[in-house]
Formats: sequence, structure tokens, C-alpha cells
Amino acid sequence: MLPILFLDFLVVALPRSVTPRMMDARYGVAAYTYLGYADAVRGTLAFGSAPLLGALSDRWGRRGPFLACVVGTASPSVVLALSHSLDAYLVAIALSGALSATLPLTFALIADEVPPARRSEAFGLALGCGCAWPVPFFSMLTLRSILTRTPPAARPSLDRSSSAPLA
Repeated sequence: MLPILFLDFLVVALPRSVTPRMMDARYGVAAYTYLGYADAVRGTLAFGSAPLLGALSDRWGRRGPFLACVVGTASPSVVLALSHSLDAYLVAIALSGALSATLPLTFALIADEVPPARRSEAFGLALGCGCAWPVPFFSMLTLRSILTRTPPAARPSLDRSSSAPLA
């Protein structure tokens, strides 16, 4: 279950690290407005569909809806890879919200299958894998993006040999 959560968030994070330059080239100053609209639709669809997916998983079992959520979350990456169209990618991001209940279904699966004495540990692992690792990951991507856009002469250097000694 934890590898699935890790991959679920990885398929969201990896394209987001390379698409800003592509979006800047395609949409110019409106790039992040379009991405914001797509994410707003995604969030709205997720808000509406998560309870429905939970009810379906209560009725039919956790595995089918869980798999559908993983496939739905990965669909924008697949669309971008196959079509190379940023318009289709933004639409796929927006529509993927209808199947973005992986974390709530994970919690339901933990509640069903993990013994009560180990549930808090399982919930902690799920939250750590699903929520805590993106912070350092995205921080690293942001720092890399800043450093690659900064001219080499203006980048901070760790080489102390060229600096003048302190008096």
C-alpha cells in the first residue's frame, strides 16, 4: 500500500517539475492562471467525488476504487507523455480530480485490514508517505529551479579560497 501511495504522489510531482518551462513557452504570463484553473476544477471534483468513491468502496470493496484512483491520478502524466499537448494535459489534470481519493481510501483500507493495536502506526506511515515527503521533494525542485535560472556568476559559492581573509 505504501509503495502505491509513493507512486501516486510521484506521478503528480514529476511532471510538475518539468512543465513550468513548457507552460511558460506555450501560454506566457497566463501559464499559472490556466494551471490554477485546472487545479481548482480538480479540487472541486475531488471534494465532490471522494464521498462517492468511499461509498463505492464500502459496497464493492477497497481494491477496485483504489486502483481506479491510482490510474486517475496518473492519467495527466500519461496524457502529457502520449500527446505532448499542454492543453490536453491541463484538461486531464482538471478531470483527474474525479478519481483523486487515494489517501481517504488508504485510510479506509487501513481501518479495515490493520489490527487496532497497529493502526496508529499504519496511519502515521500513510501520512508520512503521502503527505510529508512532498515537502522536501518540492523544496529540492524549487531550489534547483532557482539555481538553474540564476546566472553562474551570481550563484552562491561554497569555495572559500577565492574570498579575502577576514581581518
